[in-house]
Amino acid sequence: MKSRTWDNMTTEQQEEEKRECRLADELEAEERRSGYTSDSDYDN
Repeated sequence: MKSRTWDNMTTEQQEEEKRECRLADELEAEERRSGYTSDSDYDN
C-alpha cells in the first residue's frame, strides 16, 4: 500500500488505487492458474 492515506486522496486517485489492486489480484490469480507460483505458497 502506498504511504498516502486513503482519506486525503481524491475520488480519482481512489479509483486508480482500486484499479491497481484489482489488476494485481488478477495477475496473481492468473499466475496461480498457470502454476507459475510454487506449490508451497498455496494449498490448492
